[in-house]
Amino acid sequence: METNRPADTPLNGTVLITVLSLNTRWVARCPVRLPDPLVHADLRRLLRRRSGEVPGLFGFKATITLSEASAKIRVSLRRREMFISGIAWAENDWAAELWSSLLALSWAVFPSEEPRWVPPPPLPWMVTLYSRHFERLQLAEGVALAVFQRSLASVLLCRHLPRKEAAKLFSSSPPMQIEGDRNLSNDHIAKCTAG
Repeated sequence: METNRPADTPLNGTVLITVLSLNTRWVARCPVRLPDPLVHADLRRLLRRRSGEVPGLFGFKATITLSEASAKIRVSLRRREMFISGIAWAENDWAAELWSSLLALSWAVFPSEEPRWVPPPPLPWMVTLYSRHFERLQLAEGVALAVFQRSLASVLLCRHLPRKEAAKLFSSSPPMQIEGDRNLSNDHIAKCTAG
């Protein structure tokens, strides 16, 4: 059986990842490209330390909890949480627990919604819940944080998937966005994330 390749040997190209915002219920399959080598090295250092400044964004701190199949990322600015995000690349108990905890947290943030479990999105996925402080950011900061999230997701996928599996996900030409919708209900999320 093939082992995971070292973080120093990234694949070239893009990967299609399911992105879901628990605030807006927006779900899409989006292309995620590996970052340039300098940003890639900064993200590897951040992953090794599990905590530190978001590369390129002064004052933003990221805290990362890694498991064998998923990662939980908390990003804050001056001790105010901006968002919590989960990234999963394989199905196991850790990824299922991450999905369930993010879903439960969204029910606590949006109490008017009926709490009902829905299955996680197709793998690989990145699910984010933004705090009320996020809307106070400058547009450039929000865009930079989105780039950080997607770059981190691509580095995690490249690092943790066996070479053959990662090679299937990453391609030399960028895939197109294949689905995007806003204001999704729990029923619509369940339909979009089934199978």
